[in-house]
Amino acid sequence: MNVILFPKIPFSISISERVEIITQRIHNNYFLNQNLEELRENENMNPLAIPNAAVTTENFKQYSLKHKDEKSKNKRLVWCLDCEDDFVHPFKQFIRNNEFTQIREVQDAASKLYAEYCPDAQRSKATVYTNAEGQRAVKKKIEVDADETFAENTTEIPENVKIIIANKLNAVYEALKEAKKLNSRQLEAKLAEDNQSNAFVKAIDGYQQPTKVADKALDYALTAIHRVIFEE
Repeated sequence: MNVILFPKIPFSISISERVEIITQRIHNNYFLNQNLEELRENENMNPLAIPNAAVTTENFKQYSLKHKDEKSKNKRLVWCLDCEDDFVHPFKQFIRNNEFTQIREVQDAASKLYAEYCPDAQRSKATVYTNAEGQRAVKKKIEVDADETFAENTTEIPENVKIIIANKLNAVYEALKEAKKLNSRQLEAKLAEDNQSNAFVKAIDGYQQPTKVADKALDYALTAIHRVIFEE
């Protein structure tokens, strides 16, 4: 039976606490081969950072394969937090003030800082090779700006993208049809669930808890669209 190695971080907690949990896991090498009981007795450790089961070489290898992309993002995030240079101070302040609304925003901001300032990232942008004269030379990798690339192709949307958009719209339509069947109490229960889509809606500037059925339905519609886009 597969064990979920780490507890799920609730979307209801603050961004700063989510970042604290991620940081503790990485600073402790995901608690590899550490005593689980001692970790649970450590008052300085956030309970949600502690694994559900002892982390061994074998189960950590499986966890790493499954969460490779997430681990990479979080590694860049923690690099920024450990850095003491001036360029990261605004980023850290944003986290302390909970000005980010989703952990993805934190990871994306950290990745940009990492790519621009981390020496390891800078070194990866160049390749050393031997030219025709037998001399060592450095060939810089060309970075393509995604926005510029998109701008060059805005006159025509590729067919595969059209298909993806159509599928997404169809999924949204089905979700909204399902929402129409819910009464006020059911809508309220759905909006009270602890998930990323509800957290997204509640983080909208000026958000107020809906009391009317129409407002609850509108909020649920927004969460349905968010779920489809991010495949939650």
